[in-house]
Amino acid sequence: MNSRFTEFGGEWTRTKLGILKMYLDAYTTAMKHQHFRLLYIDAFAGSGQVAL
Repeated sequence: MNSRFTEFGGEWTRTKLGILKMYLDAYTTAMKHQHFRLLYIDAFAGSGQVAL
């Protein structure tokens, strides 16, 4: 991990990311025939890195 990032997270982070992955997999499958660009921004991601 790059030293300029603050290490954060824990088991709750892994749980959140697992749930988010399942949701986004289902959402993108349901919306795959729509004609728009999909963007996801996690405003609470901290540094954006966590050791999983």
